[in-house]
Amino acid sequence: MIRCSSWLHTLVAAIGACSLLVVGSPTLARAADHQVLPASETQVRSVVEIDAQVQQVLQYRPGSMIGVIKHPDGSWGAWVREPGDTRDLISLRIAGNPPVVVHRRQLPFNKYPPLHSQREAIRIARAARLVRHTARQFGGISVLTATAHWKDGVTWEVTFWKGKHHVIRADVADRTGVVAGVYTGYGIDWEMARGSRSAFGGSFSTPYVWYAAMALFALVMIDRRRLRSWRNVDVLILLSFGISQECYHHGALAWSVPLAWLSLAVLFVRACVWFVRGVKPVVRDDDGGRTWWRRDMPVWLLALIVVFAGGVRYGINIWGSSVVDVGYAGVAGAQALIDGTSPYGHMPQDNQHGDTYGPLNYALYVPAAAIWNSADDNVWELGLPAAHAVAIASDVVACLMLWLIGWRWWSARAGALLAAGWMTYPYTGWVLCSNVNDTIIAAFILAALLALPRAWLRGALIAAAGAVKFLPLLALGVVAHAGIRHRFRQRLQVAGGAAAVIALSAGSLMLFPHGLHAFWKATFGFQLTRDSPFSPWGMYGWHTGQRIAQGLLIAACIAAAWVPQRRDARQIAGGLVAVMCGAQLVLQHWFYLYIPWFIGPALVVIVAAQESRALPAVYARAHE
Repeated sequence: MIRCSSWLHTLVAAIGACSLLVVGSPTLARAADHQVLPASETQVRSVVEIDAQVQQVLQYRPGSMIGVIKHPDGSWGAWVREPGDTRDLISLRIAGNPPVVVHRRQLPFNKYPPLHSQREAIRIARAARLVRHTARQFGGISVLTATAHWKDGVTWEVTFWKGKHHVIRADVADRTGVVAGVYTGYGIDWEMARGSRSAFGGSFSTPYVWYAAMALFALVMIDRRRLRSWRNVDVLILLSFGISQECYHHGALAWSVPLAWLSLAVLFVRACVWFVRGVKPVVRDDDGGRTWWRRDMPVWLLALIVVFAGGVRYGINIWGSSVVDVGYAGVAGAQALIDGTSPYGHMPQDNQHGDTYGPLNYALYVPAAAIWNSADDNVWELGLPAAHAVAIASDVVACLMLWLIGWRWWSARAGALLAAGWMTYPYTGWVLCSNVNDTIIAAFILAALLALPRAWLRGALIAAAGAVKFLPLLALGVVAHAGIRHRFRQRLQVAGGAAAVIALSAGSLMLFPHGLHAFWKATFGFQLTRDSPFSPWGMYGWHTGQRIAQGLLIAACIAAAWVPQRRDARQIAGGLVAVMCGAQLVLQHWFYLYIPWFIGPALVVIVAAQESRALPAVYARAHE
């Protein structure tokens, strides 16, 4: 019976299979014919013409021709060449129907043959009216000698010399044959010193976005009930960096650097007062709430502002920003780790000093780099999508940390106010749209502030921030203890948590040959010999004064582990602001990208000044 049943089932299955084959063969044949139908030349040309990198090549080399050829396997090849030249500026391989680009190879721009000769570039620069006008302060164009350098496949750099000193630089656009920029002073050697709005922040730097963010931050953070209050003074100090940056955008480094240093110094003094004397809540005049414009913003409105500002920021990041060298370095280092290579000493040629950061910096980029292989993909059509992903993620985490601090320490409105302050502050958005790693440091510092009840955890988080960039390690003294009890035990736990993170970071370096030596050479070896005009120390050559200031700051950071003996969470937030501002004051190279390091704790102190309620005991004393 069992044998008969098996034989019958086999026969039925065979008959069914034959029937399906006979009936379905025309359909399967038509489907097969549809799959192998090759794409037409018109379809292929359409795909090539709308390709973003092809359009970029055609922009740099107008008049170049697009060619296509069909391969025996049914795929297509395409290229862009200049008339009369056999070199491919870009070549593509296209397959499928509808056709898609499956491989792309592009000639680097710095290898493009120039349209103008070196002599022609010098002649164009000498004849430019702006160059001749600028040369008058050096004795006239006739007394200056000129050299030209082919820079990036786009520009001739023409340098004018007076004796052995270069005094003027003119950039001649090779495609148009016009002078695109004339620079003197620091702008000759430092591209950052030329004041371009588009160099950092992308579309966030445009005036209508930048000034709108400033106005919105002031509207959210200013205490309208008590206009004459220290809280409003602190808000204005945070906004005062915009005056310095406006000078920077106009290339006036002689004004922008001292003004930025002045804003840092004033905020440093205020933060020292917060840390030593404490933050005392102010008694506000409730009668002011009778007028609608003096009332506090409700929670729902603050939440709406957070959503609106976040949408604008992240939209600009995805569709209107670019990645500067810092974010590029993070992705390149992560790719090196994925390939089993140390980031130190293995950076791309166009970012050779991208290995100057801590080992954790590159490790944090690994998940994003593994998902978006930025070397080949063009996700979001912006390039380096892993840098965008890390910038957005760290910004979201920092905002979330602030919301948790306000909600757990005081109220839902305090959390919403802190989140709105972060989302509307122009420099956090500007740094986000520059796609750098500085928001990672801000997120770690805020996480350490939230983790005050766990001494070992706050020490580990501060050390993690220091494993990205080293200066946050100076804040270990500030978080050494909280409250008045168990101070010695807290210091040991903070030191243990920090030591564990530092040991893990150092151990990761030893996985590679000569790992520690390469790390030291690329980081401290480079930073200790670095020169920069973006601080008074470098601009005016105050190197002896800088060493004295650095020594005093280190001594103060060590003393902060013991003084003051009693400190609550608000004081520790003020101490974090003081350390971050003080560290940036003594740097050889400072830039506006570092501002988010202290903005989070500063917002905590500003909001704390208006909260009349005491902190929860666990945050006031940290240990019972």
